[in-house]
Amino acid sequence: MVISHLVLAAFYFTVGTLTRNSKIVYGLAACFYPLFITYGLVVLRPLPWRWRAILDPMLLGASLKGNGFLHSAEFLNQYVVRYTADMIANRVVMILVTALCLAILYVRFTISERTTKPEKFSVLSLSTAGERVYYDLDSFQETHGARFEKTDSTGKDRQRVIC
Repeated sequence: MVISHLVLAAFYFTVGTLTRNSKIVYGLAACFYPLFITYGLVVLRPLPWRWRAILDPMLLGASLKGNGFLHSAEFLNQYVVRYTADMIANRVVMILVTALCLAILYVRFTISERTTKPEKFSVLSLSTAGERVYYDLDSFQETHGARFEKTDSTGKDRQRVIC
């Protein structure tokens, strides 16, 4: 299952990075299982067993009849999956699909100098040193418990209103 989910993660990451829209990725994730079931019923079912094993991204029907639902829990806990050449070929295909998705991103976002000059420049307006914001240090050190405070050496007290 790790390889199958690696393909899904690479696909979602590629789509999310290229579109920069998380809603599209969530939509694809929500539609995955209905699309996967349709793919299995329409595309994989008519194919011979060997092609089904190679093209099934999750390898659900490759080892146990009924995906394990026809067996007891005790049997499934002791079952050892033996990979056939077709199942290994499937895992290789899934790794190649993952590499293809990540290669598309690599080519799209390679860090290199551009040979052509950009058409438009963006100018950022940064604040100058004269536009600094000053604050009163006393206003940041107030606490809710200190309502009375001596203001000067004459001993006069003043009450601060704390909202």
